[in-house]
Amino acid sequence: MDEETKNVDPVNEQESGAKAEEKAQETKTFTQEDVNGLVAKEAKKAQEKLFKQLGLGEDIKSVQDGLKKYNEYLDSQKTEVEKANETAGKAAKEKEEIENKLSILQMENVCLKCGVAPDNVEDVALLAKRFIDDKTDGKAAITKVLEKYPHFKNEAERTNPKKPVFSTTMQKSNANPSAIDEVRKMIGLKN
Repeated sequence: MDEETKNVDPVNEQESGAKAEEKAQETKTFTQEDVNGLVAKEAKKAQEKLFKQLGLGEDIKSVQDGLKKYNEYLDSQKTEVEKANETAGKAAKEKEEIENKLSILQMENVCLKCGVAPDNVEDVALLAKRFIDDKTDGKAAITKVLEKYPHFKNEAERTNPKKPVFSTTMQKSNANPSAIDEVRKMIGLKN
């Protein structure tokens, strides 16, 4: 019997191999558009199922409408004092932002007046803010930063080269007067 089962097994293997080949030929290939469509359908089904479970409706538009109506309801329930407090809070935030921008611009202006290179103004202003306190103003703080980091200064102020002086008057030389006379004679000039 063992021999008979051994003989049967190779036949079954051949049959199952043929079935696997048929199944492989039957498989369908999908394009990216097909895959995207399937994913979108499944996402929509999951969304609708979730909305039903939450009791919000069946599509996203009805949920958005419901949320809009709910927000309108909440706004209608607020008192005038609450609305005024919200407006005051927004105004306070805007004022704080404007004051911060003003202080930054003022600090940058002082930086430029102190000789900071334009490319380094923001960096120096940021560093100088750490030095500002009741005893130290913006200019003193910037001076401290420039002492510690002199490479932030303008190139001209950092190197401070001595400029040549040009004049239109002739200076008397200490050369021998007879040598000058000889040179004048050579070029044809008279004394």
